[in-house]
Amino acid sequence: SVVGEDGNETVENKGYFLGQVNLGSGANSFINHRGAVLEIGPLFLLGDSGNTLTNHGIMIIGGMNKTQRTNMTGSFVQTKSGITFSELDFKSGKIDQLYMTGSAKLGGKLNLSLLNPQLVKPGHDRKILFSAAEGVTDAGMKLVTVPSVVITYDLIYPSKTTAELDYTVDFSPKGNLGINLREVGDYFNRIQ
Repeated sequence: SVVGEDGNETVENKGYFLGQVNLGSGANSFINHRGAVLEIGPLFLLGDSGNTLTNHGIMIIGGMNKTQRTNMTGSFVQTKSGITFSELDFKSGKIDQLYMTGSAKLGGKLNLSLLNPQLVKPGHDRKILFSAAEGVTDAGMKLVTVPSVVITYDLIYPSKTTAELDYTVDFSPKGNLGINLREVGDYFNRIQ
């Protein structure tokens, strides 16, 4: 953890940072440089909503193999070189999320992986990935997922303040399935 005093502080991560920050009042910033890894904790307090976390490197929300909501004071910018890792857990129904008091500008990539995929159920769902009280801007963020024949994903911006994962699970997708595979898929849709 990094705890700041009242004043203007800049934290630059050029290696590996794990945990939380509380920088207090003042003009503060946290820069995760290209090639660096930021494993962000449940609180990331930059102070004023205009203070910014900038990700040029890799950001992992809550670490791997667990989902977490991070509450942040300040704004978030991910540049075209930045990558955020997020996980969707089909057991708990939760996803890694970043909620902030400022704004978000989303570029680069969002790598999505699945926890407990054996528990996936058919149907349509949406989960908030980023929520920014002062607005979310799509700066070209690309969603990266493992290819699947039963799950289709999309990164959407349904309101001015959120970026969400929209996904549909269908074990009997339309396409070139033979009659036997379609019937098996329909069966899975019914029992899941």
